[in-house]
Amino acid sequence: MSLLVGFLSFFPQGRAHGKPSRCIGNEIRAPARLLVQAGGHTVAPMTTRPDIAPASDAVLAAFARAVAAACPGLDAAGWQRLSGGRSNRVYRAGHSSGPAICKVYGPGETPLFPNRPADETQTLRHLAGSGLAPALLASGRTGGQDWIVYRMAEPAAATPRPAHVARALGRLHTQPAPAAGSLRRLTLPRARAEALAALAGVPDPQARAIAAREPACPALDEGVALLHGDPVPGNIVPGAASVCFIDWQCPALGDPLFDIALYLSPAMQTVHAGQPLSPADEAAFRDAYPDRPALSRLDAARPLLTWRMMAYCAWKIARGDLAYAPGLEAESALLQQLEQPDRSAACRRAQHEQRDRPAR
Repeated sequence: MSLLVGFLSFFPQGRAHGKPSRCIGNEIRAPARLLVQAGGHTVAPMTTRPDIAPASDAVLAAFARAVAAACPGLDAAGWQRLSGGRSNRVYRAGHSSGPAICKVYGPGETPLFPNRPADETQTLRHLAGSGLAPALLASGRTGGQDWIVYRMAEPAAATPRPAHVARALGRLHTQPAPAAGSLRRLTLPRARAEALAALAGVPDPQARAIAAREPACPALDEGVALLHGDPVPGNIVPGAASVCFIDWQCPALGDPLFDIALYLSPAMQTVHAGQPLSPADEAAFRDAYPDRPALSRLDAARPLLTWRMMAYCAWKIARGDLAYAPGLEAESALLQQLEQPDRSAACRRAQHEQRDRPAR
């Protein structure tokens, strides 16, 4: 029995619904297409999700007027709800400078990813003019809900090229850190603690099974840089020759290896882009990322960070987000590969050989 099937088999049996996910009180039931056959049971995981933004048209219109009053040039009419936004609700609105985004923050945080409006505002101000982040227009709090408005970054391509992401992350990691503020400090011991916190919210025996695979926490001379904190494909807007990072609600100060590991994560690539990076794409990223010592530190820390992502995927699945189910399997397979150093080195050599092979 696979790790995923064994994990899902311990959720209570649920009823099938042939409709999109619907909320019953604060309880969300999975639609029929998300039902999983696991351990002989039909499983419909359930979770709770707080309301994170105005829902009715009238309340949204009043909210938009209040935000527009605090953001000169913002149009209060015609707000369009955008898809995506796994933690917050996002709207497109008109602005005198062009299309704008209004993000309304939800109240919750996950064990790995904080959701801090003040940190996002601070970081966008800090990176103004760099091209690495969208231009901040305004931020505030209305009706008990924090919000931010920034200029919409228009994509110039369907997907970001790994080499462009690598170079942009390299630029970000050489930016000076904000002079003051509350940015969290991310270290490997803290990353381990975050994984254990996630496992505390996972049912047994799956939590024990993942905990038993915990790698050693390496003792590294960790660098300190400004980190995006969540540079996954859904938070990267591709330009013609570079990228712009969005969703800065969980920035941090720490070693660049954390951002690199998240971008390369098979789970995060699967959730946001549909599949893990190919070996050639990962090799292209590594070749383009300018800080070679950071890549070496990543190789030493990657087993721990892969295990950490397994814990996070399990935590998400336990709350009904089955988009992370394939990611859990992919991270588990990667950890197994990393546990065999000779095989891991051979895979890296194969990546370079595939990249250097002439096109036919």
